[in-house]
Amino acid sequence: MRQSALMVGCLLAAAASAEAFSVSYDQTITGSQGTMQGKVVLKDEQFRMESAMGGSTSIIIRNADGVFTYLPQEGMAMRLPVNASQQPVRGVDNYPEYLRQHDARLVKSETWHGMACDVYEFTDPELKGTTTAWVWKEKQFPVRLEINGPDGPMVVELSNIELDVATNDAIFRLPPGVEVM
Repeated sequence: MRQSALMVGCLLAAAASAEAFSVSYDQTITGSQGTMQGKVVLKDEQFRMESAMGGSTSIIIRNADGVFTYLPQEGMAMRLPVNASQQPVRGVDNYPEYLRQHDARLVKSETWHGMACDVYEFTDPELKGTTTAWVWKEKQFPVRLEINGPDGPMVVELSNIELDVATNDAIFRLPPGVEVM
């Protein structure tokens, strides 16, 4: 009986660790080229970023086949390099660890849009600049980033955050019949 309980406990722990990380959120990015609004859905290594700017919609999808920019109005997609700079906020699946890896230092605590946040500063070598991150204490999730990089300042604001959101893997695939350039 005791061994059975131990085995069940181990199986439950293994199943919990095998669960996929998933999140969806709205994002507003303001930089030198204007403001872009969009919706992001992540599930483990896959993501879908829909954005609208200047009356045009584009969707960036990463799946097992690669990274693609899909232009729904034109019915076509372009394959991007795997290291494409257009990707969701990094490290959100374990943001405290991401901050630790970047030697982030806590600079203050404050409330931002009704959320109690710790504010960290760090240098991200990939972004080649200093980042200030507002991290929602309750969820340990970033809600605002100010990035001062080589292309000038950029502000990323996340809202309507849903962790452990149920996602259908079909959203991470290009629609049938889309021509890939």
